[in-house]
Parts: sequence; C-alpha cells; structure tokens
Amino acid sequence: MKLKYWSDREQQILRDNPQMPVKELKKKLPGRSEQAIKRKRDDLGLAAIREYKNWYPSDDRQLIEHAKTKGAIEVSRLMGRGEGSVRTRAETLGIRFKSEVSKYATTGNALVDAIRRRCEEDGIAVRDLDRELKTGAYFSSHCLGSKARRRLPVMKHIAKAVDFFGGELVINWKDE
Repeated sequence: MKLKYWSDREQQILRDNPQMPVKELKKKLPGRSEQAIKRKRDDLGLAAIREYKNWYPSDDRQLIEHAKTKGAIEVSRLMGRGEGSVRTRAETLGIRFKSEVSKYATTGNALVDAIRRRCEEDGIAVRDLDRELKTGAYFSSHCLGSKARRRLPVMKHIAKAVDFFGGELVINWKDE
C-alpha cells in the first residue's frame, strides 16, 4: 500500500470546512476515501461539530400538530431534525405519536413487502417488530436510502418474522 501524503491545499480545505459533511468533503478532495478524510480531520483536531438546534414554541406547536397524524420518522423528516431529537422532545412534552406504523415505499422484495404489509394490518410498528425479533433495524430501514434497494433479503430475519406472525415459509417448485 502506497502512502498518499496530504498536501497543504487538501489540509486547508479541511480547516476551512470543519462542519462540512464528509460526503461533501469527498467531492472537494477527489482520491480521498471517507475514512481517510475522517481520520485526517481528527488528526488536525477538526472533528465535525454538530450544531444544536434549539426547540422554540413554534417548533413545539409544529411537533404537536404533526404527531397527531404521523410517526416520529416522518415528523423528523418534515421538521429537518434528527429522529432522536424529535422523540426526545416529544417525550419531554408528553406527546405520543399517532402512529409508528409508517407506510414505507415498497422495497421490490416480495418477502419484505409482505411482512411490512402484515405489520400495517396488525397495527405493529415495523420498528417494534425489529426490536421484538432483535433484527437491528432490518425491517424498519430496509427500503430507506438508495443502498437498500440493492440489498438482498436476510432469510434468517424473514423466517423470524414469518414465525412471529404465525405464518409459514414455503417453496413451491414448479416442475414441468
């Protein structure tokens, strides 16, 4: 492996943009991996600083209004805040979300989509299914983001969900 030294110009880009997301920095630093950028930024003492967004009464009113009809994930997207921030603020205000059962876009994977539909039918939050089955965020994040559509199904998670709902997983061979 050949070491690639950081030029003064590259280091200056990092110093000039300490809060810029790594993906954006990668565009300004072609040939550098995200991991290399993070490491160099840390070495320079420029670790990204998260900007805290205060909650104002107008934000609280908006949260209360959205929570009547939407789940935390959707509210966080609408408000441009992190899901954890939205959940924490709702808990502080004693707000319960109308539904954690989100209507996700179909994944294109018949097995995952069938399990998501079953969650909706039974009024079970997909996130709660993940928690119950100890599948990380497999079902709740399967179709979020561009990488998710290329992901192959994890059959052990599918099998756990089928068992949870009292179904059975069957292979039907069509011999000619």
